[in-house]
Amino acid sequence: MGCKNCKEGYFYILDEFNCILGGCLEGYYHLDINYYLCTKIKPERYYLDESTKTYRACESPCEECYGAKISDTSMNCITCEEDYYKTEDTNSCYKGEIDYYYLDLDNKIYKRCHENCKRCYSASNDDNNMACKNCKDGYFYKADTLNCILPQNFIKRQKIPLTILKDYNFYIFMSIFIISILISFIIFLCFFKKKNKENKIDLNQSQIEMKSKNDNEKEEKELSIN
Repeated sequence: MGCKNCKEGYFYILDEFNCILGGCLEGYYHLDINYYLCTKIKPERYYLDESTKTYRACESPCEECYGAKISDTSMNCITCEEDYYKTEDTNSCYKGEIDYYYLDLDNKIYKRCHENCKRCYSASNDDNNMACKNCKDGYFYKADTLNCILPQNFIKRQKIPLTILKDYNFYIFMSIFIISILISFIIFLCFFKKKNKENKIDLNQSQIEMKSKNDNEKEEKELSIN
């Protein structure tokens, strides 16, 4: 037919420049940008959706893909866009620094960090040479060895003698005990001072009352004599 495009309701066969009714020819597939376009040659950066017989565009950052992007960790990429790289154990593409992976630029792939690292300087499976930049939650970072270790192993790795740890715990206990005694003494001292002050006030009041009574008796005596 040599058609450039079709009347409404007709399907355009791209490779044959024909317009037909009823759908694409056998071996041809729809394009998701226009359901009425049919082709048997898969366009670049498209994948075939067998369920709908449609070529659909890959999602960024995939350059070529197996299928639709499921999530940020399951992108179904075959190859990646420029400056993006796949991880060695998934079909996902990333750019820059990412958690749990190290970018091997020589091989253009992200390799897994040691399982204890959150980020790392290089890939490693060596428990004594993890090459970590920082640690996953729950781990301690040893800057001198670039290792990430569990809290219960941190003391062991420091090689602190058990006697020192016992002494250290004893000193903490004694410090708390002495501070408690000092606080109790200060509270008692404040209470004692307050009580002593109240007693002095009561004594002065009694003395004033006694003096006043004596003065009254003296005056009464003088009046009776007169």
